[in-house]
Amino acid sequence: MNNQRRNPFGSLDGAVEPIDLIPVARKVQRNRAWEKKNRAYSYKIPQRLRDLALEVRASILSIATYDEKGHSRMDRTTVDDVAKVLIAYSLKKAKDENLIFAPTRTGKMKLEWEEAEQGWESPIILKKVEKKRKKGQTKQIFLAYRWAESTHSEIEKLAGVNRDVRYRDDGSAIPDPYRFLVPSGEVVVRLLQRAIKAYEARRLVLSSQPETVEQRVIGWAER
Repeated sequence: MNNQRRNPFGSLDGAVEPIDLIPVARKVQRNRAWEKKNRAYSYKIPQRLRDLALEVRASILSIATYDEKGHSRMDRTTVDDVAKVLIAYSLKKAKDENLIFAPTRTGKMKLEWEEAEQGWESPIILKKVEKKRKKGQTKQIFLAYRWAESTHSEIEKLAGVNRDVRYRDDGSAIPDPYRFLVPSGEVVVRLLQRAIKAYEARRLVLSSQPETVEQRVIGWAER
C-alpha cells in the first residue's frame, strides 16, 4: 500500500499551485445612484459660529453613536439619520411658532422662540466620540448632511432669499454671500442646536423601527 500522500493538484494539466486557483479581486466601479438620489446639502458656517458648529457636529455624532442611556446603539443609525430627524423637529417648531430669523445691526441672528421648562427626568449628558484630527484642516467650517430637497428649501426660506442662484456658463453656481438676509449656515446651526437641546432635556425623543434585520433612528416624538 502506498502511503505517500498525493498532491490534489497533481492530476491537473500543467504546473498549478493552490494560490493560482484563488480568484483575483477586480476593481468594481462604485454605483453612485444612491448618492445622487440622497444628495448631501452643504452649508458654509460664519466664522463667529465656528465653535458652535463644531459642537453641533460632535453632538450629532454622539447621538448617532450612543442612545439616551449612553449605550452604543449597535444599529445602522448614521449622523445623516439623526440630523434629518433633528432638523425636521426644529422646522416643525419654526412653522408652528411662526419663527423669524431677523438680522440685527451687528449682523447676528435674533431668535424668536423660548423653550419649555425641562421635565422631571435628569438631562441627557452626551458622550464624546473621539475622532482623529486630520492634519492641515482648514479654518472654514461646513456642515453637510443628507436630507430632502424640501428640507433644504425650508431652510433657505427661513434664511430669507434675496435673489435666485446665478450660474456660470459651465452650469456651476456662482457663490453669492448676499443671497440671503441671514446666512443659511447660521440657520442650520441654530435649528440643529435647538433640537439637540430639546433632546438633552428629554423633550425630544428619537424613535426607531426595524429596517431589514437591524434598526435605525427614523423619527421623533415630544414629551
